[in-house]
Amino acid sequence: MFVSSPGPGTIRLILLVAWKNITFHAPNAVFVVIEVTICRVPMPWGHLLLCVITLGLYLGLAYLVHAIQNWYGTVIITVYPSTKLLDS
Repeated sequence: MFVSSPGPGTIRLILLVAWKNITFHAPNAVFVVIEVTICRVPMPWGHLLLCVITLGLYLGLAYLVHAIQNWYGTVIITVYPSTKLLDS
């Protein structure tokens, strides 16, 4: 049994939503990395550790929501069904 592949319109919509999410969040991440690495003020490394822990908890929350409610809050980590041959 084959899984029907999404049509060209669906693929374009998925790519458009993913591109919007990436272009919305990626510049912020780039600015933060530049600000943290190139700033002239001495970096409190404990603050960087706190930021990494907070981002890890945020990602963990996304997977927790998926485990409980079976949906992801963002398209970037959404897993789409493959079009491979399924075992029956």
